[in-house]
Amino acid sequence: MPKPNNLQQTLWDIQKRFGDAVINPLSSLRSEREAIPTGFAAVDALLSGHGLPCAAVTEVVGQPTSGVTALAQRALANAQGSSKSAVYLDLAGTFDPDYAALWGVDLTRLLIVAPSSLGKALEIARDFVRLPSTGIIVIDALATPTAGVTPSLNRLHEAAMRSRCAVLLLTRSPLAVDADPFIHTRLHLQRTAWLYEGDDINGYSSTVRVTKDKRSPGARAAEIDLRVDRQVEGGAP
Repeated sequence: MPKPNNLQQTLWDIQKRFGDAVINPLSSLRSEREAIPTGFAAVDALLSGHGLPCAAVTEVVGQPTSGVTALAQRALANAQGSSKSAVYLDLAGTFDPDYAALWGVDLTRLLIVAPSSLGKALEIARDFVRLPSTGIIVIDALATPTAGVTPSLNRLHEAAMRSRCAVLLLTRSPLAVDADPFIHTRLHLQRTAWLYEGDDINGYSSTVRVTKDKRSPGARAAEIDLRVDRQVEGGAP
């Protein structure tokens, strides 16, 4: 008699045949999953009206000047406003404290960690997720190779499901297909135009697309404007 496949392989096979949303942990089925507002009203409206889900990993994908960093920092500030701890894993050493402060981040309450690889960052994040005081973790992998991290992402995903912490993974392109089961929500940001005040650039417009959301499947998008004076505008999705 052939040996049965292990549970994880069986789950992957079912999701491949019938779609990611067919299997969800019990924690993802709560009627009111906790969430952290992004600070962008139009984006929160896309995300079931609440924001970035806690107890889950959200991948935020985009090129420089698309709004990825601004979104992450506004979410950090909102998490700090609820008296939760915030952690920023800065793989490339590009964190700009002045820019973060302009978006409302309390630098005195932000822990900066500098892992040497994404794999190590995911393992470190898992340790922080297990702390009840941690409200949000941002893993800035915008300038980092993302191949071969599926096992570490799986372990982080499992820890996040047992927590009340939101995990944001910032990347320039989506993770490989085999990592997809461990991403709860995925946002794609793309700059669509520069904004001018006279002859000077005063910001930019971006499209935010939700391409995966286990709470509410279906692609959807909204437009947002980000200006150098930190004013944010966003129409209805």
